Amino acid sequence: MVADSQRISYVDNSEAVYWIDLKTGRSKKIAAQQTNAGVAAATRLVPDSKWLAYTIGTRPLVMAVSAYSVDQDKSFPITDGSRGDCPAFDRSGKYLYFFGSDAGPLLDWFLRRAPTCASRGTST
Repeated sequence: MVADSQRISYVDNSEAVYWIDLKTGRSKKIAAQQTNAGVAAATRLVPDSKWLAYTIGTRPLVMAVSAYSVDQDKSFPITDGSRGDCPAFDRSGKYLYFFGSDAGPLLDWFLRRAPTCASRGTST
């Protein structure tokens, strides 16, 4: 995800969340899955790249939403550790939206796989 072309956020194969400062090349690990959650992390930068919203697995099939302040180098929990998904800032960067429950329909009941953020109208 690129916001103001100063930083890129991404999720690696282990579902850890990072951002890269494009001017300096510095990479910063923001968070990592607390468990093998079985669901993919998602990231979203505010338009000025000063905040990064992300989801991270807290237990199997459960995601929590947090926001990371680049200026403060600190993460802040947005949800209580359960049932948050697909964070997205509005265009002004003033409001953060997310799905508060992942109790909706499953794509594969036996694998307990939920639809991705992209299939719900937002992209990761």
